[in-house]
Amino acid sequence: MKTLKRITMLMTVVSFMVFLSSLTVAVGQTVTITSPNGGETWTAGTTNAITWTSDVIGNVRIALLKNGIQYSLIASALPNSGSFNWLIPAAIMSGTDYTVKISSCTNPIISDISDSNFTIAGGSGSTISLTSPNGGESWTAGTIYTVTWTSDIIGNVRIVLLKNGLQYSLIASAIPNTGSFNWLIPAGIPAGTTFTVKISSCTNPVLSDVSDANFSIIAGGGTTVTITSPNGGEIWTAATPNTITWTSDIIGNVRIVLLKGGVQCALIASALPSLGSFTWLVPPFIVTGTDYTVKISSCINPAITDVSDADFTINGDASTVTVTSPNGGETWVAGTVNTITWNSDIIGNVRIVLLKAGVQRALIASAFPNSGSFNWLIPAGIGAGTDYTVKISSAVNYLISDVSDANFSINPGGGTIVTVTSPNGGEEWTAGTLNTITWTGDVTGFLRIALLKNGIQYSLIASRITNTGSYNWLIPAWIASGADYTVKISSCTNPLIFDVSDANFTINGGSGSTLIITSPNGGETWAAGTANTITWTSDIIGNVRIVLLKGGIQCSLIAAGTPNDGSHTWLIPAGIVPGTDYTVKISMCINSFFSDVSDSNFTIIHTDNSTPEPIQNSILKTGVSADDLSAPVLNLYPNPVSDKLSINADRNMSRVWLLNSLGQTVLETLVNARQLQINVGGFNKGVYFVRIETGETITTSKIIIK
Repeated sequence: MKTLKRITMLMTVVSFMVFLSSLTVAVGQTVTITSPNGGETWTAGTTNAITWTSDVIGNVRIALLKNGIQYSLIASALPNSGSFNWLIPAAIMSGTDYTVKISSCTNPIISDISDSNFTIAGGSGSTISLTSPNGGESWTAGTIYTVTWTSDIIGNVRIVLLKNGLQYSLIASAIPNTGSFNWLIPAGIPAGTTFTVKISSCTNPVLSDVSDANFSIIAGGGTTVTITSPNGGEIWTAATPNTITWTSDIIGNVRIVLLKGGVQCALIASALPSLGSFTWLVPPFIVTGTDYTVKISSCINPAITDVSDADFTINGDASTVTVTSPNGGETWVAGTVNTITWNSDIIGNVRIVLLKAGVQRALIASAFPNSGSFNWLIPAGIGAGTDYTVKISSAVNYLISDVSDANFSINPGGGTIVTVTSPNGGEEWTAGTLNTITWTGDVTGFLRIALLKNGIQYSLIASRITNTGSYNWLIPAWIASGADYTVKISSCTNPLIFDVSDANFTINGGSGSTLIITSPNGGETWAAGTANTITWTSDIIGNVRIVLLKGGIQCSLIAAGTPNDGSHTWLIPAGIVPGTDYTVKISMCINSFFSDVSDSNFTIIHTDNSTPEPIQNSILKTGVSADDLSAPVLNLYPNPVSDKLSINADRNMSRVWLLNSLGQTVLETLVNARQLQINVGGFNKGVYFVRIETGETITTSKIIIK
């Protein structure tokens, strides 16, 4: 009985295979490989033409098989031109059991494999021999030596330094196979007698050679450094430049630190070329003292060092600054330019701030050259007052400063009056039309115009416009109708100077108020891959937005902004998921509250010309069981997903695609495992479809990227 059931099941499978094959032939979609088709011998590192004949529509996928199992992907999505020039990787494994598989990207069941095996022969060369250093040499750190070798390999080589047989450092990662390389041995490399060099092919690391015996690296970089200044008795001043000098035969950079009482208190330079001198700007805030010394040491060998023979002295900064104007009693006007002046012997820039009642009110200049004067444009909106002073200080040492001896005054400027003249009460304006707002006033500077509704700001008409007396305002088409509108105009620099319309004016609606979908409005059946007309009636002004809903949730955008002409031709994506729960939503672009949705659901189906639901491959291998044709058990999580999507299957997956809502492939990856994680964080939010190839089946699952 069990045997009879198995025979019945196999007959069903075979019948299904024949049925699918007949469907494939019916649409005339075939692909036939003509080269390599068996017996060819191609060489690694050379270019060879893969050819085929096909009436497949769309792109094709080409894979390299070894012993019938996919070895590598040659091309993932290639135009169906009938030929492809393939540069065989130089490092590919030699073998006589290669075949090529070509399949349709849109329908993988349409495919062909080479009739028999062809051969790939090695072509990247086979020998490399290091000739120097090859044992017994003595090379010195900090000098240039030539590494040499002989080789017939093709491509670049990699050179590494070994110590006691283990990689110590990388000499060159990928250089042309010229037979020689000039190597500057790092000055700081430790001396040793157990060094060797290894050279290998970049494309085939198995092709390599190592020095026959050890060679030696002798320490280089010099041995002495001697400080000449400050070396004892000098007197240097804070905030002034002074020159540190030394003599040395060391190679490479030096490190300079400041010591106080023999203990490091500051880092002067961490890695400075050993040129024998360095100009040091003594910090302005440094503590005065007579017990300072300087220490200089080699960066690559800190044991090579020297310290000042005796202490030197650092005195505090004796610079001064004196404010001369405004220094008390002046009266300046907001919105005008006035000159701040001072006397000072400080080095560097100065900082100028405005104080009011002794508290900082505004920063006038953060770092201005110590020229003795600064032309200050007093802000038009600054508050009037009689208790202002100015403070000037060194930009590098705030302790060196001065403040005006007494208060000065700032009087208001910029005008005092603005008067709205239109709309000023009783006007009737229409949404979507252009109207002129007018006013009079002596305000200096920019103005702000706001629309009030029932005395409360409703919208901002203009945030910063020139005081020309008029402004042409295009009233938004979506604005709510009402008889309780007013306009408020105010000074940008002094918001207390403003005026509001004396009485209300009216804004009438002008953008229409109705929008009704007429098709699809429920019960229609449309086919994926075909063009269909969405229709509606409306009296609104402006463009409309059309979206597709599935189960009441937006799944794709049909049109972001199309003219409100009552119809839109929509080409339904071939890869769309079929369903009976689709509706369409149309809304006004400038006011999304004006919208309509299909009264009931319509249906989207697939035809022979549209992308089919996931099906089993019609080309089955000998010995495929019914279990191999069953749908896999898949688990995709989390869903919705914002970062990484995990996929678990009850059998090995061979290929995974990610498609957008239009059926376009946005990601494709090969896999040979039951678990896979995909990073989707870089894709736009929306509905996507995951296609998974497992054995002889392809399954599609829907996900949402949020």
